[in-house]
Amino acid sequence: MNVKTTLRAAFLASTILPSAGFSAVLVDFAMTATRANLAGALSAEPTAFDANVSATGLRLQSGSAPTGSFAYNGNTDRVISAPGAVGGGTDFATAITNGNYLAFTLTPNAGYTMSLSSITFQAASGSTSLTSNRAFFLVSEATGGTFSASSAVLRTDRTPVGGGTMANQAATITNTIPTDYSVDLSGITRFQSISSSAIQTFRLYIQVPTTTQAVTFDDIIVNGTVTAIPEPSTFAAFAGFATLGLAFYRRRRAV
Repeated sequence: MNVKTTLRAAFLASTILPSAGFSAVLVDFAMTATRANLAGALSAEPTAFDANVSATGLRLQSGSAPTGSFAYNGNTDRVISAPGAVGGGTDFATAITNGNYLAFTLTPNAGYTMSLSSITFQAASGSTSLTSNRAFFLVSEATGGTFSASSAVLRTDRTPVGGGTMANQAATITNTIPTDYSVDLSGITRFQSISSSAIQTFRLYIQVPTTTQAVTFDDIIVNGTVTAIPEPSTFAAFAGFATLGLAFYRRRRAV
């Protein structure tokens, strides 16, 4: 075996090591189902997700129990979320206290790690009212984390009456254009190289003046990469080829 052949073997061995690759859709809640009512234990299931991750359905909850009015709107492919506990303002601390949120979890399967690059979604007020101050707060915690008023808010907005940009419902819900949101997660360390033991829970806390008022959401998508964790034998093989290649190279130079 000459030097070129040995180095080529080392290079080929390196290709069996995992690569993070390009960012892709890890889970997508497109809200396209025809079922109307999502109350009780029902949830809006993902319409697509990566084969190497696990995701739970989207539910409107208060603590671990379903709450409020939660339903698909057949004309818009959105979920209408009306919380069961309201009042006290639209700041994050109040939203945490009232405890109404849409929630789902995301975790890589055993033998893989997951890095998140972004989360995108659409939101709009569920009413034509121009005086209804409604807000949402996107937060996330990993296994063992506690959601509280000190949790980092990834994205928030409210209706224009409260100084935000979240769209009000148009004359009819079918011609309402929701507001698009995109959150960059690539620079946040805790969202990189996530193991299967660290379940990521995302919550969209909702705060509205009364229980008859709602915020609608659509196309909640988490993007990122999933990487296989190599077996110890893979590293050993790579190290062996690399060492052999280096030895041949040094021997060649010495001749």
